[in-house]
Order: sequence, then structure tokens, then C-alpha cells
Amino acid sequence: MRSLVGAAAFALTTSALPCDTYAAAGTPCVGAFSLLRALRAGFGGPLYYVRRASDNTTAAVPLLSAGGFVNASVQEEFCAGTSCVVWRLVDQSLYNNDLTPAPPGGSARHVDNGVDASALPVRMPDGSRAYGALFVHGANQGYRIDITNGVAVCVRAFAPRPRPKALNPPPPSPRSQRQRGGDHLHGYLRRALQPRVSSDANRQNHAPQKQPKPSPKPYHPLSPFEAAVRFRPAKAKTPRRAKNPTS
Repeated sequence: MRSLVGAAAFALTTSALPCDTYAAAGTPCVGAFSLLRALRAGFGGPLYYVRRASDNTTAAVPLLSAGGFVNASVQEEFCAGTSCVVWRLVDQSLYNNDLTPAPPGGSARHVDNGVDASALPVRMPDGSRAYGALFVHGANQGYRIDITNGVAVCVRAFAPRPRPKALNPPPPSPRSQRQRGGDHLHGYLRRALQPRVSSDANRQNHAPQKQPKPSPKPYHPLSPFEAAVRFRPAKAKTPRRAKNPTS
């Protein structure tokens, strides 16, 4: 991270500063923050404010010159013998969107902490000393501003989107609602308010229908032969003899 901060500081030694380039293209900066140097030629500082732990007082850290690098010696003298945190990041644009430790909001129910002002020392291209911002994982560090100036807000991103037609069917007709009978409560009330019929009428309506009896076969007189065959006496059964008779 130190090499990246140093490379970024070295890249900013050109004559055209970032916010000046954006303004020339018709898109000026609405938020520009740095602990190392100015991002706009007309900016004269301070870059940020630090708060020390001994008495909770704050001090502004200025620039060596307008459009130049930070004068970190002010921070070193102010924080000598104690620790300091970066308490305020000054917006270098013309919209004054300064950043302070993030207030409670969303899933965070507490105010965030500021970063240690001396945790990331770097060396500037002119040989002067400066300090970057080192965010430690799990330390609840962060900066935010809720009410901004000049920042574009996309209203459509927060507007409710219409549902697709396939997922938005038309409302059911009253006939189908009556067929469904509503929810369980409506169905119970409907059954409770229906007129009750007598048990005889209910039994008559719900009794199974009796099948008609088949008509009897016509009577045909039997001939003497048929009568002799059908009504002849059965033969008497003789008991079977045992295979091993006992004496």
C-alpha cells in the first residue's frame, strides 16, 4: 500500500491536477479527498483535521503551498506524546462535501472510528514526510456524509419496478371468487349462515337410490320328465370304511 500511495503522489506532480482536468472536460469534481496533496490548483488547504486522544482537541493539517503537498510537520508536533486519528477529510471541490466518521445507519448501530493518523507514513516526491490512511479490518473505521451537495442521485434506481405481465395476472372474476368460497373464515361463516334443512329432507336427498327389483320369470309348468329329474330323492350316503380298522 505504501508503494501505491507513493506512486499516486508521484503521478500527481504533473502541472494539471485531477480536478482541473475534470473541470476542463465539463465534469467538475463534487468530492475530492487526499491526505497527501492538493487535487485542485486553486485549493489552499487544509487537507484534513486530526484529533488527539489526550484532550480530544483538533488541529488542521495545512499545505506547504497552494496546490502543493501536505505540511505533515504540523501533525507531528500536535500529536507528539499521544495518538491522533483523522477526524475530518476536507472536500477540495467547490461543494464542501467534507467527510466525518460515519454516523449510525443501516446495519451499524454505532459511530465509526477514525483511522490512525500516523499508521501509514509515506515519503513524498520532494522528500517531505506525509501520512496516508490505513483502514484496519474489523476496527469499524469509515467516513460518510449523508446530505451532499452537487452529487448526482439516480431516482430510478430506488423507484419500484413494474412487475412483468406474466407475473401480474388480472384480478379474478366475482364468479370464481364465489366458487372458491374465500378463505377458511369466510367459508365457515357461509356454512354457519346457510339455512338448515330437516333431517328427513336431508336423508331423502342424500339417501342412496334403491335399484329396482328384477321382474320375476314367467312360470312354465314342468313336464313329467323334468319333474322326475329335478325332484328325485337323493341317494343315501354310506359311511366310508376305515383303512386300518381297530379290533
